[in-house]
Amino acid sequence: MGFAGCIFVLIVFWLICLRLVMIATTAKDDFGALLAIGFLSLIVFQVTINIGMTIGLAPVTGIPLPWLSYGRSALLKNFLALGLIESVANHRPRKRY
Repeated sequence: MGFAGCIFVLIVFWLICLRLVMIATTAKDDFGALLAIGFLSLIVFQVTINIGMTIGLAPVTGIPLPWLSYGRSALLKNFLALGLIESVANHRPRKRY
């Protein structure tokens, strides 16, 4: 996919991070907000290290790119964590107009 594919993947990761920040700011309790921020920091760390390895700025380690690299346990962990965060989003108070 080349450059356009890379930009698309980065935009998708940015949108996921934006959604996590929105969930954290509107969470009903502190635990939900900390859960969302913790998963956000995990995603940002993994993406930063993996992209740094790919372009040669960081040493090569075994950190997978979330939802894209091969690794069943990492994929399962990311989907379970995302499900927990969406559960936090479903239990926040709704705005009434």
